[in-house]
Amino acid sequence: MAAYIIIIFALLLLIYNPYKACILLYSLVIANINIETGIDGFNFRSLFTIAVIIRLIGMSLINKDLLLRLISNKYIISIFLIRFYFFLTTSLNGLYSFENLKWILLDYLLILITFCLFDKNKSINIIISILIAGLICFTDLVYTYLFFDGFPVRRLISAVLGENIATNHNFFGYICGVSLIIVLQFWELFRKQKFYYYALLILAIIYITGIIISTSRSALLGILVIFVFFVLNSSANKTFLKSFFKIGISILIILPFVSSIFISRLDDNIITKLKNRIIDEPVAMYEKHTGGNYNEEDLDSGEWRKESSGNAIENYEKLNLIEKFIGIGRGGYLKRNLGDGLSTHNGYLLILMEYGALGLIFYVTFLIFLVISAFKYRFYAPYYLILVYILFYSLPQNEELIGTLMTIIIISNIYVICQFKSKQPNYYISNT
Repeated sequence: MAAYIIIIFALLLLIYNPYKACILLYSLVIANINIETGIDGFNFRSLFTIAVIIRLIGMSLINKDLLLRLISNKYIISIFLIRFYFFLTTSLNGLYSFENLKWILLDYLLILITFCLFDKNKSINIIISILIAGLICFTDLVYTYLFFDGFPVRRLISAVLGENIATNHNFFGYICGVSLIIVLQFWELFRKQKFYYYALLILAIIYITGIIISTSRSALLGILVIFVFFVLNSSANKTFLKSFFKIGISILIILPFVSSIFISRLDDNIITKLKNRIIDEPVAMYEKHTGGNYNEEDLDSGEWRKESSGNAIENYEKLNLIEKFIGIGRGGYLKRNLGDGLSTHNGYLLILMEYGALGLIFYVTFLIFLVISAFKYRFYAPYYLILVYILFYSLPQNEELIGTLMTIIIISNIYVICQFKSKQPNYYISNT
């Protein structure tokens, strides 16, 4: 029953306000939420993406002019070709499936929708969607801590729909980190509008709490890099550094009270696990690499992540020449059980294994050019900082480097570059 209500609401929204329907679509995509429809091969998110495209075309928002500008943009063409290469090498390795075809086609459709939103001055909808996705992920974490004995994370929407879906905890910290970057970017800009000013402060506390209770060290690493980025660039833009420190001081004052209320509801065993992952394990890893004393039991995931990456390098060396060059295809690493059931736990190594040296060189070269091209506009929109965050987050992770959110952020950066080159920046860009 709940699924039907959500679907009907989405369709009504699409009919009466397609731009708000895009907020719903992007929130579902970024938070990785889906609803089964009973139609073989097509879940709700897939069908809704297609419906949004049809609606935008019907309103002439996606038209010939927009498509011509897309295919004449070297960055857009590059990401289209890279995605197609990923699909092609997957098919050449005998891993063609409708799911893999759908993966690339839906990414193409989201590229169209993202470009359309920017073109119609509605890119704020993407920012709103990311903030909503962060709240969804935070809610799922709280729900898991309060009603289950730790990880994996159980999704609240799954409970509403009568399902029992468990998800890796790192993803939730990842999305909270992306949401936090947006808050940091815009908080100081609303200093004269008290409602938004304090609303963003509350969101910052929520997202930082989400990162902490997700126990995602990768998300903490990404946020640390963004902090260093702010400090190093403080001479170029003091507003953002000021914003960062103000939020930091506010959180240091408020977070202990919030944490004490939250922790008082938790089982002692869960609190111990939380402490081990956030404090004991990083300290043990540091002590090990600096020659200090440490408890080997505290190393936990740090050791098997290192082992997984080492195995990936060894397995790559065992591939034949063609496989080293073009890869073994999407999902090939787990399909062949090369990591004994574990992935590479390094996003760059995963691309090397599944899409080969050619795929890694193409993709990393593209990202380097994009990062360099967008650098001068880094303080005008949050997408550049999110891009940097994902690049570092992916170091000990897996598919996030080529995930759907990454595609959305890439297209967002491309549009910002295009707007500034044409000297027609949209209103969503900060003028600080």
